[in-house]
Amino acid sequence: FPVTIMDVVVEKAMAGYRYKILDAAGKEVYNQPVKSAITEISLKSLGAPGTYFLEVLDEKIQRVVTKKILLD
Repeated sequence: FPVTIMDVVVEKAMAGYRYKILDAAGKEVYNQPVKSAITEISLKSLGAPGTYFLEVLDEKIQRVVTKKILLD
C-alpha cells in the first residue's frame, strides 16, 4: 500500500543498510545510511507533491524493501 503521510518511519533496518528515495522519474532525492533500528525521514524537503519510492538497500547495495510514497 502507498504511504500517504508526511513522514516515513522505517523499522528494523540493519547496520550497513542505506535509505534511498527516488522521484517518479527515478531521480534520487534522498540517500542516507541507516543510523538506528527506527528512523524517521522527513518528507517536507523532497520537493513537489507527487509519487516517490523509498528503497532500503543492504550492505551489498541490494534492494530489500521498496515502498511507494504519495506526497500531497
